[in-house]
Amino acid sequence: MAAVPRAKKRRKMVVGVCVAAAIIILVVITFRPGWSRSSTFPADGTVETPEYSVEYQASAANFELRPKRDGVDVVIAELRRAFSLRVEDLGIIGNAANHLEDTLVKRVEMQLSPDFETWKAIVGDKAPPGANPEHPDHDKFQRIWHKKSGLFRQSPIDLDSMVVRRIEPDAGPRIAPEYDAPGTRFLRSGGSYAPTYPDPENGSQSIEMVETLLPMQYKMPGHDPLPVTVSFRFYRNNNATEWKPTDLYLYFDKEAFGKGLVLPIN
Repeated sequence: MAAVPRAKKRRKMVVGVCVAAAIIILVVITFRPGWSRSSTFPADGTVETPEYSVEYQASAANFELRPKRDGVDVVIAELRRAFSLRVEDLGIIGNAANHLEDTLVKRVEMQLSPDFETWKAIVGDKAPPGANPEHPDHDKFQRIWHKKSGLFRQSPIDLDSMVVRRIEPDAGPRIAPEYDAPGTRFLRSGGSYAPTYPDPENGSQSIEMVETLLPMQYKMPGHDPLPVTVSFRFYRNNNATEWKPTDLYLYFDKEAFGKGLVLPIN
């Protein structure tokens, strides 16, 4: 007769364990981290992650073109080829297309293989006062310039992910929170050690602006390289042949969160 109560007791224990397990599972599902809720698991076993705008996709870039291995000349030649095709798709042709290509190439090459005198010749009268050898802070200016110039020196790039597009003349940066990408950020180069590139006039219907988004590896001192999308922007007035640059925009993925970021040369 004693076996019946023991059987009931065992059943109660089993039921209790099942209930406890169900509660634990419910709690885990309800309070799991946000990143876990944002991913779905389709029947084929793949994981879907949130899609961010092209400005914040550098972490997914495939940096196969490497100046240190392939040579800067090879990288620049490949950049010219890829860029000319994309500009042609925008309907920009002839001398205007050639000038835009040359202007972009000079700026990218100056990041990959910086040279102080060449940089001064490119920026001309837009150079800060300290770039002048007669300036009392010229030596300090040169030291800081060379430090900043190392951020993209011989940086690998991803031409397959390069985007060339028209944008509005008054287009600002694409702010990360709009795309639910916590920890992302952008920088606009400038300051006392950068050229004073002007912005196009707001509201002018005669201004055309083209932006090139190029994934590169940003060499943070004391850290592993960070993937970053560099925005090179150029504009022209009244369908002129000459394109003028504006400041760089740099878009960092969430890997840059918590790190002190330094502005590069421009």
